[in-house]
Amino acid sequence: MPNPVPYVIIHHSYIPPACHTTSECIGAMQSMQDFHIYERGWNDIGYSFAVGGDGNAYTGRGWSSVGAHAPLYNSQSIGICVIGDWREDLPPENQLETVHNLIQLGVDSGYIRSDYILHGHRQVRANTECPGDRLFEEIQTWPHFSSDFGKSPGQLQDRQQAKSTPMELGSLMTRTQKPTTSNQFRMNSKPNWSSGQLYHQTDEINASNKKSNRSIILRNGLKKHSKNLRKTTTNMKMIILLHQPHGAIRDNRRETNLMHY
Repeated sequence: MPNPVPYVIIHHSYIPPACHTTSECIGAMQSMQDFHIYERGWNDIGYSFAVGGDGNAYTGRGWSSVGAHAPLYNSQSIGICVIGDWREDLPPENQLETVHNLIQLGVDSGYIRSDYILHGHRQVRANTECPGDRLFEEIQTWPHFSSDFGKSPGQLQDRQQAKSTPMELGSLMTRTQKPTTSNQFRMNSKPNWSSGQLYHQTDEINASNKKSNRSIILRNGLKKHSKNLRKTTTNMKMIILLHQPHGAIRDNRRETNLMHY
């Protein structure tokens, strides 16, 4: 998918419900991925990222792989799922702050255009409540939100979705050096999630290094002013949660004909 993209699309998961601990949020990610693969027939979780109530952002397809979350917009947008049902309640402050920080990191790193347009999912797909009435009311107050409903971003290339290498879901991975390929990671096959330990990414993320698209996880509260995120990237605590655990890589071309909930 070409970067920087012009759109950011906000979703809620509805099901699974809100998660408040890292272990709960990992379970929510696994649940969504299984639903998208086994029920929807997609090759992976549809979102670019998801943000949990624990204040962490979790990598789905990442910055540069075409998603399956918003028909017609998939190849020109970053899709962010705010885990939970936000029809009546507003997500907690730390969850919303991480969404803001994640978007700003995308801008600072060259993955999202500085003049991006922000939409709720319901604006780009009919017959859905997503991202929930209360969250949709909230994002209308955010910078870059556009009330221009359903204007097509142009002729897109949703059929050219990138395929990724199968990885074990829930495995903790950290970069050991500046990558020469997208798979240059050290695998910790049995991470101790119960300890709550977080790992550091050691290489610097920048606009020229597009290989880092699956390595971004933000820890909430590191920088209240996201304009400083670029300077602190190498010191961020991160959880690396990669997907595609089920072996067979599915044909992404099917996804363009399926409607997302």
